[in-house]
Amino acid sequence: MYNKKEYDSGTFKQKEANRWLVEEDEIKIGEINLLTLETPGHSPGSLCFYTSDVNKFKGNEIGGIVFTGDLLFRGSIGRSDFPGGNQNLLFESIRKKIMYNKGINDNFIVCPGHMGLSTVGEEKANNMFRKFFL
Repeated sequence: MYNKKEYDSGTFKQKEANRWLVEEDEIKIGEINLLTLETPGHSPGSLCFYTSDVNKFKGNEIGGIVFTGDLLFRGSIGRSDFPGGNQNLLFESIRKKIMYNKGINDNFIVCPGHMGLSTVGEEKANNMFRKFFL
């Protein structure tokens, strides 16, 4: 996390991590456990997080939540044309880590870094890039 005002002012100083997260690391936030997924493609070191500890969203039953950052958007995908990005890895990450992950089902809410919420099932049915990751 960073302070946007500090970042925009040019006084932001990046801090070194004391430990890098890796696949299946758990992060506990209150009563919620987030599992880490290594999802390269948009950029090296990209991570997604998911939990099945949340069962309701806006009064509806859900399977859980997956935070996809810049990997998977509602109806689209993240860019892979940045330094270190790789389109084949991006599609592989979506396929293996999100779409065919035994811990994630079609009723999981997709919370991307941009473009609004969706579900895994909606992305399987409607994402314009689905033929590349299903």
